[in-house]
Amino acid sequence: MATKKSNLQNALQQQAKGQVIDAPVPITQTQPSKVYKQPSRVGKTNITGYFVPAVKSSFRMIQTKHPEKKIQDLLGEALNDLFAKYNVPQTAQLDE
Repeated sequence: MATKKSNLQNALQQQAKGQVIDAPVPITQTQPSKVYKQPSRVGKTNITGYFVPAVKSSFRMIQTKHPEKKIQDLLGEALNDLFAKYNVPQTAQLDE
């Protein structure tokens, strides 16, 4: 920490004397490292939303009657119902 303080102090003194201070070297971006993606998620995209906790409780109530259904299955079913309502292709594939 003493080094940072002395470097800052030297820079301030040089600037006060009217001396030119070297500009910091810009940081160049490197190639992003490859991030592991679960095989079950390859070719898929995430769609999210924030709702009041009661919405999750409603999903859990459905799951008590249909324990084989995952939240993702129920969301896909709901999205397909929404797509049908607006007369667009029902593209949410359900894992059955």
